Amino acid sequence: MKTHEKSIKVMLWVLDAVILLFILLSVALPFLITTYVEVKGRPMQIAATVMIAYYPCVPFAFTVLISLRKLIKNLISGEVFSKTNVTLLRRISSCCLCAGLIMLIAGYFYMPFLVAGVAIMCCALIIRVIKNLFYAASDKEKND
Repeated sequence: MKTHEKSIKVMLWVLDAVILLFILLSVALPFLITTYVEVKGRPMQIAATVMIAYYPCVPFAFTVLISLRKLIKNLISGEVFSKTNVTLLRRISSCCLCAGLIMLIAGYFYMPFLVAGVAIMCCALIIRVIKNLFYAASDKEKND
């Protein structure tokens, strides 16, 4: 097995672990954030702000993770510059954009979310550029 193929399979395993951790975090967040606020002596308002900002992002984040999993599966099967992958990248970029907007709005109430929102928006932009590259390559591959 080539190093490249091993790397892709490791990415898939890591992504599966991230999906599992994401689900566990989504279930345990109320307990975890409340405990954090109590232990650190922070205002209880922070717990509510974090949960109000986090849960609207969950569907977008889960969609990103599942789309990444499909993208990696396509790479394993040898499908690289295809319309399916372009669609997956577009979906990932759009979800990042939506989650970034939510975080930017939440940044009004809690400053670290503003930083997270800007970072997510930058990721959305980078992924959109990669999507456009895949689209151009898939058109070129189709014409050849």
